[in-house]
Amino acid sequence: MNKKLITSLPAGGVGFNNEDFLLVQNEIREEVGAILEGLDTAMVVKGCNTSVSGGNVTIQSGVVFVDKQIMYFGGYTGTYPVYVKAGVEQREQRLFKDGFSKDKYVTVQAMAQTTVPLSGGYITFNPTPNKVFKDLITASESSARATAVTNLQNNLNTEITARTNADTNLQNSVNALSAGKLDAAFNSGWTEITPYNAGASLSNASSYWNLAYRRDARGQVFFRGNIRLAANFSGVAFRLSGSYTPTRNAILRVHDLSLNPYHAIVVIALNTSTGVCDVSISANNVASAEFSFDGQSYWI
Repeated sequence: MNKKLITSLPAGGVGFNNEDFLLVQNEIREEVGAILEGLDTAMVVKGCNTSVSGGNVTIQSGVVFVDKQIMYFGGYTGTYPVYVKAGVEQREQRLFKDGFSKDKYVTVQAMAQTTVPLSGGYITFNPTPNKVFKDLITASESSARATAVTNLQNNLNTEITARTNADTNLQNSVNALSAGKLDAAFNSGWTEITPYNAGASLSNASSYWNLAYRRDARGQVFFRGNIRLAANFSGVAFRLSGSYTPTRNAILRVHDLSLNPYHAIVVIALNTSTGVCDVSISANNVASAEFSFDGQSYWI
């Protein structure tokens, strides 16, 4: 019903009557009853401890919840199983101011019987009670925890399965790509250079690659193969498009293919006049020699 007195009643004075006291009584009884009924329809709330002697059980007094009511149970000694249920209403009279005795209180106490009740809620003692508030609370909490753990485990299993399937699909996709497909995805094809200066020419050895270049998707330019340079060559050996220009000038060092200690310094830089990328080489060779660019690279 959720009806209650207003906190800090307005000034002016107000009387209290029977309805006000019944309000407090009923609110407490209904709210406590609703909590207990959420667990079961009948249970031992407090007391009602049992002991057995011979073929009889002794149930001590206590408080029980039966038929949506909390009531007192006076105890029992006798055969079992025995069933505790709500007893009949007992009315008590008081002398009123008008001089007449009238009903003022109604009391319901729990009672025990050895036959199964045909109606209403009841607690079975055989010899211990089958429903106890503390045990029901524990069981309810355990059930809730078990359900939560099960749900969590199911969610984890679902997540693990999803991740495993995703990993498997990714692995299958990677495996499905051949080396050639991966190379095509990350690298452009090799482009053979065109010598710019008469002193520079393509390799004349059939067992070596002619000098070529390529760029991958990350912006790294690679070289492979050889270039032949005239003695003491110095100048622009070949050119690349402006899109191959490094952010800052790149410097490489290459060596000739013979046993002679010849080397050449390669400078890769933008030609601001033409907008192309000049690849200039300065060689210290005293004779014509072939220089290898294998393994050389720079970043754009």
